[in-house]
Amino acid sequence: MRKVKLPLELEDIYRILFQPLQVSRLSFQKLVSPECAQMVNLHPGEAYAMQGLTRTDRLGLLVKGKANVISGQHFLHQIQANEFLDSPEFESSRSGVEEKFKVSIIATMPCRAIVWQRQSLEYLLIKETHLSNVLALLLSTDITRKLYAMNDKMVTEKGSHLDIRLPSFTGSIASQEEAKKVTESVLGCREFVPLGAHGHQQPFQSE
Repeated sequence: MRKVKLPLELEDIYRILFQPLQVSRLSFQKLVSPECAQMVNLHPGEAYAMQGLTRTDRLGLLVKGKANVISGQHFLHQIQANEFLDSPEFESSRSGVEEKFKVSIIATMPCRAIVWQRQSLEYLLIKETHLSNVLALLLSTDITRKLYAMNDKMVTEKGSHLDIRLPSFTGSIASQEEAKKVTESVLGCREFVPLGAHGHQQPFQSE
């Protein structure tokens, strides 16, 4: 009978994203429970995902901070608090299929994010149908916002805009001339976090 209490940072996420869509506090508590999700910290310059190396087997929501999305050395768009880090990759990949990120996602300031592993999240959403519908809506809205933000930066020689945020579009860029049209941005950090001994991303720092 007691009101479900949430940490302050998660309370804001619930109030801004989930409460307006009639998600109960109990359902949201299940979504962010340690059994389903984990909180991770990213330092400036640390990679949430590395292009061609990191698997698309999770979904991240930025709680605080900012991150840049880049392809090669070209800036695509920025991710801010209360936005998903990898909604296009999560929606375009399938469970059980090993796919890799087509972009790199780099923190430009101290960041904190909540991350769900695909298998655990999909298992929960099977039982929580309303939560599943709400999350699908939030992901679709987030992807649309990212595409609009990026279309203004990618222009072909004929002057038309090209969507390249989704992996299928990113992988279709065949001309360096088109890639040079992307507006370059000065990242918050000049260097990426070093990779592990076998070329893999260093593990997250989590609580």
